[in-house]
Amino acid sequence: MDVVGSTAGSLARLMQDREVELWEKKRIVRRLVDEDVSPDLSVAHRSFRVISTASKSLPLKDWLSDEHANMFFPIAAQPMSPSEEAHILLQTGCPAPVVNRLLAFADKYRAGMTSDAVQKNRKLGTRSLVRIARRVARFPADDDLYTLLSRALLAEFLPATETMNLENIFEECCIKRRTPPFNPPAEVRDEGLFFPPATGTSAKDTRATMIPRFDTAQDPEGASHLLGRPREYIQLHRDTTVNQLMFQTVLENGVIKYTDSPLLRAITLGRVIVIDEADKAAEHVVAIFRSLAGHGQLTLADGRRVRETKERDSDLVVHPNFRLILLANRPGYPFLGNHFLQVLGDNFCCHAVTNPDMASERKLLSQLAPHLSEDLILRLVAAFQDLRKAYESGTVIYPYSLRGKIKQLLNLVRHMQAYPDDSLDAALRNVFDFDVYKPETIAKLASILDHHGLVVKNIGISAAREASQKKVLDVKFEPKSSTSLSEPKFGKVDPDNEAHTGGNTWAGGTGGRDSAGLGGRGGYMRLFSGHDVKQVSEALKNDVPDHIKERAREMARLELARRLEELNMSAGEAKGYGALYAAVEGHIASLHDLLENLAAREEERVWVKRQTDGELDDSRLTEGLTGEATAEAYSLPVRRQRIDVGVISLAVFRGDDWFTIAITDANFARYGITAEDLQRVMNRNPKVHTALIYIGEGAEVSW
Repeated sequence: MDVVGSTAGSLARLMQDREVELWEKKRIVRRLVDEDVSPDLSVAHRSFRVISTASKSLPLKDWLSDEHANMFFPIAAQPMSPSEEAHILLQTGCPAPVVNRLLAFADKYRAGMTSDAVQKNRKLGTRSLVRIARRVARFPADDDLYTLLSRALLAEFLPATETMNLENIFEECCIKRRTPPFNPPAEVRDEGLFFPPATGTSAKDTRATMIPRFDTAQDPEGASHLLGRPREYIQLHRDTTVNQLMFQTVLENGVIKYTDSPLLRAITLGRVIVIDEADKAAEHVVAIFRSLAGHGQLTLADGRRVRETKERDSDLVVHPNFRLILLANRPGYPFLGNHFLQVLGDNFCCHAVTNPDMASERKLLSQLAPHLSEDLILRLVAAFQDLRKAYESGTVIYPYSLRGKIKQLLNLVRHMQAYPDDSLDAALRNVFDFDVYKPETIAKLASILDHHGLVVKNIGISAAREASQKKVLDVKFEPKSSTSLSEPKFGKVDPDNEAHTGGNTWAGGTGGRDSAGLGGRGGYMRLFSGHDVKQVSEALKNDVPDHIKERAREMARLELARRLEELNMSAGEAKGYGALYAAVEGHIASLHDLLENLAAREEERVWVKRQTDGELDDSRLTEGLTGEATAEAYSLPVRRQRIDVGVISLAVFRGDDWFTIAITDANFARYGITAEDLQRVMNRNPKVHTALIYIGEGAEVSW
């Protein structure tokens, strides 16, 4: 229920009155009398009950509103006792000592999960513990709990502080890190993919593994390259709907038809389905994978069901070869996806796909660009390894991955292979041009590239200056009036902030003299007011008498002292503050970028269904033609828009009086509409009289 959000309000009438409006003019009613007999009416069975589950309502995700609370009788689910959870884990066949250590770790980990950490980190539920226990029971030699638990919690993506807390819990529970075994490279053979046995002190009783090639005669469509295994692919985005995951609308011979989606084809035919960008879709969309992955069940909009065994004639049976793989970006900045892991809970076994080691990366790039020298590939790989380490330490704010930013290194090498005449300098600038706009990363980039002999001209301060010159026009200026200097001063502040060039009156001007500004001479303070900078000649700038220079320096020292006094700070404290600021400047910039991205997401457009007006979603026009009633409109609060449109459109007509009357039963709080918003819209034109009739009950009436 917590994933559905405000959409759950559509069930309020069914929950409270046992009545609901259905599609095609059909209704479910509480009771029928003789004169009401109609094929469009049906009665809810008296044994019908609705049980809804939801996560705890938290400060960062407070979904439990008055509307939700009035629909159900809430019952808080009590967590299992340690003995109950131990009984379940022992049923897997896992040894009792391993179960005891798992439960001890889980108890300490859960106790340290604060309300805000639940939103960021992966929960360690009973389902995850059962998965680990089953693995240990099936493969007794693979009892490395440190690795299994770290993988389950995606420990590689945790912040440094929480990683330290996790290590402390491991130590308290006597779960030690083991030396990982060496896994020899896989071999592609005629009969399939062969994995030699792992070697090392921790590799006990390991055996070779052979993944056989799939017989393409069984399913010739969509065979993969390496193993011949048939697969399907779907890429999600922020506008993906549940209906689009289930069905596809196609046009065949002038007839619009609904066909099963790649997901349903994979379920029935036993293919591998890869769902890409799973963190980009809305939470209620990816939530459908929870029941599919956990129980092999799914209910379709056309009444059919997906089941592990056939119970009805219309049921779709899950093929035993069906596999579901979800790909998502790492949690947090800079991807800022939805709470993907929290929505799906523990229904998936998560694996962190990290960057390959240097040897593997060199081999991959050498295969991709065989004409590049081995020395150049080595230097590129080493540079990107250092950039990733700089990200982990917080020096740079973007995680330079093999695939991610350039698709980074891959695209760079592809470019150099395809365009051998392009210089290395130009190719690298294509990669890092975006980063030179961030002063906190310029110095680090330059030092890493220089350390590995990758010379990029004009990176660093000079590149930043070029970027600033693109934003502000900087031209030479020859003053026509007097250029004599008197004494440095601040100047007058123009309340209209108009552009001033030359002279010595206004503060913030350009190409002047004496007053604070830019591009001039003789002043004691640089002051930018947002206008194009007019620069006087270098000869005039250098032609400043020594006594005026000394006076300007003295005034600058006084201004600095005044500012420090305002801040109640001494010169020594200011110097110490500067050193502290320099140490965390990169982290501050990272936080600033994160907040900017979050603010931008708040302003994004979100689709609202079942609106009678608004902007059409062009990508769903076909669904609209086939009867889909949810194919429009944008989520700007349309009820407020209707009043606005009425006020504006009426005002253009001639008449004695103008009235706009609006009637609504909307929950304005749900749409973020305040009383001040309505008042501003209703008073938009004084000659148009507006009235709002609001139908509500309970708390909505007081609003």
